[in-house]
Amino acid sequence: MVKNKIIYTGAFRFPIGDAAAARVLNNAKILRELGYDVVFISFGGEAREEDKQSDGQYYYQGFPYILSNDIDIPESNIIKRIIRFLFSGRKALSIINNNLKNVHSIIAYQPSSYFTKKLLALCKNHSIQLITDLTEWYSPNEFPGGAFAPPAWLNEWNMRVTQKRVKSKILISSFLNHFYHDSNNAVLPPLTDSKEDKWNIYKEVMTKFDGVRIIYAGTPGKKDALEKMLDAVIHCLNNGLKLQFVVLGVKKEDISHYKNSKEVTNFSSNIILCGRVPQTEVPSYYHVSDFSLLMRERNRKNMAGFPTKFAESNMAGCPVIINDTSDIRSFVENGVNGFLIPNFSLTEIIRTLGKVVQLPPETIARMKTNTKEKALKNFDFRAYIEEMKKIIQKNDFRN
Repeated sequence: MVKNKIIYTGAFRFPIGDAAAARVLNNAKILRELGYDVVFISFGGEAREEDKQSDGQYYYQGFPYILSNDIDIPESNIIKRIIRFLFSGRKALSIINNNLKNVHSIIAYQPSSYFTKKLLALCKNHSIQLITDLTEWYSPNEFPGGAFAPPAWLNEWNMRVTQKRVKSKILISSFLNHFYHDSNNAVLPPLTDSKEDKWNIYKEVMTKFDGVRIIYAGTPGKKDALEKMLDAVIHCLNNGLKLQFVVLGVKKEDISHYKNSKEVTNFSSNIILCGRVPQTEVPSYYHVSDFSLLMRERNRKNMAGFPTKFAESNMAGCPVIINDTSDIRSFVENGVNGFLIPNFSLTEIIRTLGKVVQLPPETIARMKTNTKEKALKNFDFRAYIEEMKKIIQKNDFRN
C-alpha cells in the first residue's frame, strides 16, 4: 500500500483566515509538487460555500479541508479560555483518527505540548511520520498572568522539552533551526505562490500621490511598533517632507490610546488609516506603494519568527524599510531591494525615511523591479522543493 497522504493540522484558520493559513497552504503546494495528497484539518476558519464540491467536501486550490472548530469559540471565563488554549486540538484528534488511511505524515502547525504528545503516540502506533511546523516562540507576557503563571511555564516546557521529542521539523527561522539543531529540519520562511492572480493582476485601490507613499499592512498587536512608526512619519511631515503613510488593518479608534493619536488626525491627508481590507487586495496596496515599513523589537519572539508582511511586500514588488530581526539581513540588500535600519531607534527610522523621500522616481522604480525579481527566488514556494525533501522523504517514523 502506497502511503502518500499528508494531514496538515493546527491552530490556523483555513482557507484564508490568517497568515498561518497562507503559510500552510504554500507549504502544502511544495508537498503536492513532491507527489503527496495533502488534507487540511484546521482548528479554525470558515467553510466557504464556493469551496463545496458535489461530494460534500470542501476544497481550496485543490486541497480538501475540514474544520474542527477547536478555536474561536466565544468564552468569557478566563480559566476556561486557558484550558481551551492548553488542550486545543481534541476535536481535530478525533477527525484525524477517522482519516488515517494511506497517511504518510502528519504535520502539526505550532502545536501545544498536549497536542504534540497525543500525535506522537498516534503516529508511533500507526507508523506515521510526525513533523511540526514551528513559527513562533511566544513571550511570557502574552499569557494571562505573565511569566509567573502556569500558561507561560507550559509554553516554555513545550518549546524546550516536548518539541525536542519530534524528530522532523519545518522551521521558519535560523534561530529555531539553531535551537533544534539535533532534529532533521527544513527551514522555510513565509512563502507565496507567484502565479496566483493577486501577485500579478493588481486593482486600482488608490489614486496617485505626488511624493513617496509608504505602507504598513497588518494588525500590529505587540509585535509591530506602529506607534513608533507613526512618530517617525509625523516628524517627517512636520519638517515638510512629501510623504504619505497608508495603514491597512487599523482604524482611528484602534490607536486612540497612542500618545500621537491627535497628531495622526491632524495629518489625515498624509496618514491614511484604511481599516480592514480584503486579503486579496493587500498586494494591490503594496503594488501602488513605493516602500513598506516594518519595525519590530529585537527580542526572542521576533528573532524566532519571521514577518509574513515582509515576504508579501517583496512579492508585490514593494521594497521594505525594516530593522534587523530574524533572518531579514539575509534578504535585504541596502538600496537594491529595501533598506535595513541598523537599530530600533526613532532617530534611525526618521533618517531612513528622510533618505527615501529624496530618491529620484527612476531609482524607486528600479528598486521595485529588483524587489520582485529577488522575491521570486526568495519567497516563491517552488524555490524550496529541495529544502522540503530534507524531511518529507526521510520516512522517519521513529518519533
